[in-house]
Amino acid sequence: MYIRAMWCMFKKTILLFCIVGFFHSTVLANTFHSDSTETSLLKFEAGFDMFFFLNVFRRTYSPEIETPIFSFTIIHHLEPEIEMRVIAGMGKLDYTIQNNSLPSNSSNTTSYRFRFGLEKEVFCNNRWMFFYGADMFFNKDLIQTIQPSGSEIITDNQNNTSYGIVPLAGVKYFITPRIILSTEMDFYISYFYNSDNSSYKINPKENSSLLSHGFNTSFFPPNDINLLFKF
Repeated sequence: MYIRAMWCMFKKTILLFCIVGFFHSTVLANTFHSDSTETSLLKFEAGFDMFFFLNVFRRTYSPEIETPIFSFTIIHHLEPEIEMRVIAGMGKLDYTIQNNSLPSNSSNTTSYRFRFGLEKEVFCNNRWMFFYGADMFFNKDLIQTIQPSGSEIITDNQNNTSYGIVPLAGVKYFITPRIILSTEMDFYISYFYNSDNSSYKINPKENSSLLSHGFNTSFFPPNDINLLFKF
């Protein structure tokens, strides 16, 4: 199920890039070149993840299994082809499942994301750019779940933390010299530390705590699109 969802998101990302690229290559080509020389001297880019907003409105979006995370990106060009990038993101989700005869189940999730790194840009032409590099990252998810079980109420608190390095490669498409779409694929190499504490309201002797830690690797194909503004 997860691989199918990632593949579906990958296809949608590539399709959107192709549609935008074809439209601007055929319709707006004559308006692009006059501004490209001036904007090449600009040192900063800033933007956000467009899928944060698209997910909220798509019909298949399920907040019970997906925490919406809004991420903001700031890029500083140290040299014409070398950029330093910072990405910060946060998401929060609260939901309740009401039962007819039992107390309701509730869940509260707060997620934090932070990345910092360097990338090298390779211009393919006036509109397309390839980039690659690596980021350091730090992720944290705080999850509290309250679940009734008969007359008992179980509260579960999870603290999931991971950090490491992310080699990456991606492409940018210049809608105009100042407005850019970008997407990338990431390979996470991470150390994780997870804690899970369960407490029982009526029978505290059943309280438990579980700790786990280790290393993990994961690959993410292009599955989001960032809208950037150059200034």
